[in-house]
Amino acid sequence: MYEAAPIALFSASTHSQTLTITLHENDPLPTTEMLDVQLPTTPDIGFLGRDETLLAIDRAFDNHAIVLLHAFAGSGKTSVAAEFGRWYALTGGLLESGRQGYVLFTSFQRYLSLSRVLDKLGQVFERDLERSGIHWLSLSDEQRRTVALQVLSKVPVLWIWDNVEPIAGFPDGETQRWSEAEQQELADFLRDARNTKAKFLLTSRRDEREWLGDLPVRVRVPSMPMLERVQFARALAEKHEYGSVDVGNWLPLLRYTQGNPLTITVVVSQALRNGFRSKDQVEKFVADLRFGEAELDDDESEGRSKSLGASLKYGFSNTFNDHELQQLALLYFSKAS
Repeated sequence: MYEAAPIALFSASTHSQTLTITLHENDPLPTTEMLDVQLPTTPDIGFLGRDETLLAIDRAFDNHAIVLLHAFAGSGKTSVAAEFGRWYALTGGLLESGRQGYVLFTSFQRYLSLSRVLDKLGQVFERDLERSGIHWLSLSDEQRRTVALQVLSKVPVLWIWDNVEPIAGFPDGETQRWSEAEQQELADFLRDARNTKAKFLLTSRRDEREWLGDLPVRVRVPSMPMLERVQFARALAEKHEYGSVDVGNWLPLLRYTQGNPLTITVVVSQALRNGFRSKDQVEKFVADLRFGEAELDDDESEGRSKSLGASLKYGFSNTFNDHELQQLALLYFSKAS
């Protein structure tokens, strides 16, 4: 950073390698070999900020094999986990004795028993297993667990378990699909896997202490600081071809989001589509949001952004009657004063 003149720390490589890709019908699309094809892609506007969280995860893995990333919905846990996985692999975090490890990704948004979770290893290491005379599909559940631990003891792996909160029921034990025995089975596998070359990065909306106890090191995703909120808003403005953003005019809306990336995406994008530019327009929009009067257009939003917009509208339209909305308004002004 402070060099007085260009310095070459490493000699330039004299070897060049030509990459040849041949696609045949029904072949999967080419991807970076070390990254799971199911790993979420980088957000459309790019991955912004979160340096402190990425550093905290990296430091946690220095001495621990299991890290739990937790925060409220919309805080960007999945994006942070995926970005860490890409960075960790591409910077040699999974390189050992000249062999490159893998970043695996499993989502628990749908029910998966431990055996189904371990099928990921059967898919990724299918050829290696068959060379050893092991046919994954013919193994019993107990044999798969044993083989999985053997594989993880030989190859460095970063395995992201995303959205694990349904395992113990969310919220607070509701809509539970994993029995207590199945929960224990997953936790016991993580305990045994601590002694392998694998690292596990779990994400959840809560700290999962009742299910996992002190097994993982916990990293909480903080709210986006204002500087990153401004960068986020400018990136959204560029995507919407809005032009330059007067930061001073947009501060009330950015404060309203409380640093939640999903909320920023929904409400800032709506304000941009509405063409708001002046401070008065932005402040009026924030007031409408607080009173549930702002219209949030989901036509151009997708995925979780769309679901958040629908939730905001539904919550104010159906959860409270007129009298209750008046009470909420009074509470808001009482707090503001």
